[in-house]
Amino acid sequence: MIVKIIKSTQPCLIASLAVTLWAGGLAPVNAGEPDTTPHPQTAIPSPLLQKPSIPAPPPVMADNHRDRATSAATQGIKDRAEAFVDALTAAHYEQAWTYLHPILQAEISPARIEQKWESLLRRTGPFEQRLNTQTQRNLVIIKAKFGRTTDDLFLVFDNAGRIYSVDFPATETDDLFGEADNATSP
Repeated sequence: MIVKIIKSTQPCLIASLAVTLWAGGLAPVNAGEPDTTPHPQTAIPSPLLQKPSIPAPPPVMADNHRDRATSAATQGIKDRAEAFVDALTAAHYEQAWTYLHPILQAEISPARIEQKWESLLRRTGPFEQRLNTQTQRNLVIIKAKFGRTTDDLFLVFDNAGRIYSVDFPATETDDLFGEADNATSP
C-alpha cells in the first residue's frame, strides 16, 4: 500500500513523501518512483523489529601471551629457589649468596649464610631432601625434609627474580637470615 502525503505549509514550500508500510516497519520511497518494495508475505523483516544480536565473547585462549609470561616468570623463580636451597645443602654459600637481593647481600655475607644454615641444621637435623615446591606469584614454598622435622622454607622474590626474604618456621625467629643469632656473629 502506498500513501502519498502532500503538505503545504508555505506557498513556496511543498513537501512530498511517499511511505510504504513494509512488514510492520516503515520504508521511505521517493515520490514518483515505482514501488519496488517486496510484497509483505515475501519481505525480509525490518531490522528495527529484529532482536539485537549479542556478539559472542571471544574464545578463551588457555595459553595466551600474559599466561605464558607469568608461567615463565613463575618457573624462573621456582628454579632459582630450588637452586638456592641446593647451593645451601651443598655448602656452596657464595653461590647461594648470589641469589639474594643486593640489599640482603650488603647485610649478609656468605660466611653469615653458612653460620645461619649450620645453626638451622643443629635444630632440625641434617637436610635430607626437597619434597615439593609450590609457587604463588613472587612466593616460593619449598617443603624440606630434615633429620628431625619436615617443614616449609618460604622464599620471597622481587620482580627481577632476586630473593629478598627467606623464612623458615622451624627457626627460633621464623627468619633464616634474621638477627636472632647476631650475638654470635662476627
